[in-house]
Amino acid sequence: MLLRAPAVPGCDKPLAVTILFGYLRRSFLLVACLLGASCENPSSSSGFTPYTAIYIEPADFRGGVLCSDTEGSMQSYVATLYDVSSNDPDNVVTVASSPPLPCSAPAIFSQVIPGHFYIATLDAYQEPACAFGRYEPAGCLVPAGGWGSGVRTQLVSTGIGVPPTSAYASPAWMTHCGRLASTGETGKGEEEGGKAGADDKGSTEETGAGGQRGPFYRYDPKGPTEAVYRTSARMGGCEPLPAPMGPARVVIRAEALRGQFSCGQESGKIARFEVIGSGEAPRLVDCGAEAWFKELPPGQSFEIQVFAFEQGSSGPRWGSRCSARTFAGQTSAARCDPLSERGSLRLLGAVLCEDASTYRATVVGLLNSSALTACPADLVLPDLPAGLLDVTIERRDSAGTLLDGALCTGKVQPGQQTTATCSW
Repeated sequence: MLLRAPAVPGCDKPLAVTILFGYLRRSFLLVACLLGASCENPSSSSGFTPYTAIYIEPADFRGGVLCSDTEGSMQSYVATLYDVSSNDPDNVVTVASSPPLPCSAPAIFSQVIPGHFYIATLDAYQEPACAFGRYEPAGCLVPAGGWGSGVRTQLVSTGIGVPPTSAYASPAWMTHCGRLASTGETGKGEEEGGKAGADDKGSTEETGAGGQRGPFYRYDPKGPTEAVYRTSARMGGCEPLPAPMGPARVVIRAEALRGQFSCGQESGKIARFEVIGSGEAPRLVDCGAEAWFKELPPGQSFEIQVFAFEQGSSGPRWGSRCSARTFAGQTSAARCDPLSERGSLRLLGAVLCEDASTYRATVVGLLNSSALTACPADLVLPDLPAGLLDVTIERRDSAGTLLDGALCTGKVQPGQQTTATCSW
């Protein structure tokens, strides 16, 4: 069965041209509407004119797949819109495919007809999308028919264009929006969301029951989204992508490690790092390299201590803490605090608050470093110089009467929080 493009009343421009020249303008208008600009009243002071559109939010179908530039994650997707207003599986109309979009950006279709009903398929890729109208960097995705063509098939750019020898891109996952139901095979795992076949090149033709590429052998008529005049309708009924399986990985990008500092052998520059993951042994990482942690359990917060060394130094000058949430079969990029020469000291209320209502801590040898804390809360003393520090403690009862004192000691490390030990 061949899929045909719809005739749009009052529009004499080819669909591809309309998509090409209306894409950026309409994307801006839709974002403005979503952020709260008045899109209901044509005479509003905002100056925006309401328009009819259907949009798809990636968060509605990503499921357990990360949106990231890390290994195993989704970086881009292509949405294909279908008009199913006829309620006839043999008369499904392909409207158009979006250009390749970043995994965080909505797909917006304004070539829809009020009162018509629409569903969509989503092809998710591990390759990034080229910026609209461009072909770099190498390895990003461009439509096989050119920008604005509305073609579903994607090619891998060479960085300077898409010659005839360009490779076809295969979706890593495929799913749909529209709460489709099937009484026959649909192939490629599209019906319930799944990992795409390695040889799938994104054809838009259907070949009938048992071998059709599209999931339209049967559909639920209650599932499609209706286009409403002068309304941006969010498409529903999206089937989440299945989460990958296997151990998790975490990476600290080189720029996240060094932050605002530079690599080098001179004073004030970083020569190397020492990184310590939760439950792991310390390891050295050259400045400018990435730090990887593999074979991690998924579904946990993975904490990492980072220490930065100058050339020839045996002790760290700067430090920070990084963390990432781990996901099965995927790589998470850790986020790091800025590198700092100073650290903090934590005092445990559970240790200091027995029979006391408050306690006052004073760092020995430092001005303006005293703090009164109500029990049973912990106290964190921030912005302390690195080194071994003593803290005197005064414990008082609810009437403010001094009970006794204590001495706490802790070794402050750059960019870290150390828990002090206390004695009476």
